[in-house]
Amino acid sequence: MAFRRTSRALTAVVLGLALGVTGAQSAQAAPASKCSADQVFIGVRGSDAPAGSGSEEGGRVYASGGFGDQIAALAPSFNADVFSTWARAIRYDARGGTEYWPSQLDGEQKLVTVLNSLADCGGQMPLIFLAGHSQGADVVLEALANSQLLKSVWVNIKAVAVFGDPKFRSGMNFNFSPPPGGQGILGARTTGLTNVLESRYWFYGYPQWADHPMWSSRIRSWCYPNDWACQSLALNSSTNASHNNYAQHMPDVFSWMMHMGEWT
Repeated sequence: MAFRRTSRALTAVVLGLALGVTGAQSAQAAPASKCSADQVFIGVRGSDAPAGSGSEEGGRVYASGGFGDQIAALAPSFNADVFSTWARAIRYDARGGTEYWPSQLDGEQKLVTVLNSLADCGGQMPLIFLAGHSQGADVVLEALANSQLLKSVWVNIKAVAVFGDPKFRSGMNFNFSPPPGGQGILGARTTGLTNVLESRYWFYGYPQWADHPMWSSRIRSWCYPNDWACQSLALNSSTNASHNNYAQHMPDVFSWMMHMGEWT
């Protein structure tokens, strides 16, 4: 279990109980830096989703906002958690069309750099949680398979949630049930990268609601059968509505992430 983060959070919980404060009201104040946090949550918005404001980490993350409409439904749960959380969104253009590839690569490189900077936290590296939607899902998964990502960092990534990945590939061990067939609008991710994603991010323990330990992935990829981006469908009002309808899952996603933080 991940007891490293509980030492700092325990004081907040005890004080909350002593004062009769429970739930989100006993959340810790925002940490002064990512290294002083119990956990780090980084979100990546999809193409053309609203940007945030301000900048930190050399311009690589927003000081506020920038999660996009889907991931923005998850970020507040981290900010209200009893474990102190450094929650930020990657600051990149999130452009579509002909600008997609340089935009995606910029987001990927910034995410890898921010993640690698956590290695400087030393023995108190916070637990790491990631989420991305649409182009943001592509950014997250490509970063996880990037050869520049430090092992000391990726072993500390506890849970990753992606939605509407435009490079979705059927049959992957991290596709979340019930996964559709087919592949994303941009074609399937290369075999080399998917091999990294399928083999690197495993844990042996108790998956949520399981009554016995087993091997399972620390990544979950959601793809609706009627999502144009992850199923390579014609873009219309129906397929676009599906593509932007993942926010409803965020309470369950947060519960799963917290479970992974404790048991991996």
